[in-house]
Amino acid sequence: MYEKPKPVPDEEMAASYAVPTAVVNRFLISTEGGVPGRFRIAFGERMGTTDHVAYRVAVQMTPLEAFELKSILETLLKPFQEDIDAIIKRLDDGAINEG
Repeated sequence: MYEKPKPVPDEEMAASYAVPTAVVNRFLISTEGGVPGRFRIAFGERMGTTDHVAYRVAVQMTPLEAFELKSILETLLKPFQEDIDAIIKRLDDGAINEG
């Protein structure tokens, strides 16, 4: 039976900060080339004006785990929605460059 994500105990949250944190500004999502039935998300960083992306880490998850991640991100992004919409509009209008 599916269980919704539960609040994380403080000790577990603190332990999650014990691993290195990579700054990323690019990512690729794939369902091919990995384990069948799973999503693979590779995170990378593009610096400066080069098109080269240095990939730092990749994660793999089931569709249900990906759905949970989507739900969490949607909740976390709600306070920023107006700003995001404004940036997307400026990108669409050519007022700023993606980068």
